[in-house]
Amino acid sequence: MEYNRQIKMKFIRFFFLFLFWGCALSMSARNPYGCYKTKYVLFNNNGKTDASPSERTIYVSENSISVPQTSTGSKRWDVKYLGVINYAKYKNLAFHKFYFINKKVYCYISDEKVFQMNGRLYYIIEFDGQTQIADYYN
Repeated sequence: MEYNRQIKMKFIRFFFLFLFWGCALSMSARNPYGCYKTKYVLFNNNGKTDASPSERTIYVSENSISVPQTSTGSKRWDVKYLGVINYAKYKNLAFHKFYFINKKVYCYISDEKVFQMNGRLYYIIEFDGQTQIADYYN
C-alpha cells in the first residue's frame, strides 16, 4: 500500500514539474507577430551553406502571414499558430510554429536572433524547405 502511494506522489511531482516547465517555456517566448525583412535566402551548395541576398517583407499576425510585392503580386495565407517548440534541426532552439491551412505546410520562426552573418545576428524563418534570415521590425 505504501509503495502505491509513493508511485502516486512521484507521478504527481513529475506532472507538476512538467506543467511548470511548459508554462515557463511559453512565458519566456517573445511575441512572434510583426514585420520581418528578409536579408538572405540560405541554400546548400555541395555540403556548404551559401547565401543569396533577398529583400522581402513578411508580415506575421495571429491568423495570417502575408508577403507584399512578390513577382506574382501580393500573397496572403491563413495560418494557425501552434505555439513554441524546441526545434531539433537547430539544436533544440525555441521556434514559433505556424501551420499554413490551405498549403498544408509548416513555418518556423526562431524566437531569438540566432544566425550570424557578416557580424550581425538574424532570426531564422523556415518555410516549406526554404531557409531565410531576417530582421524584425515592429
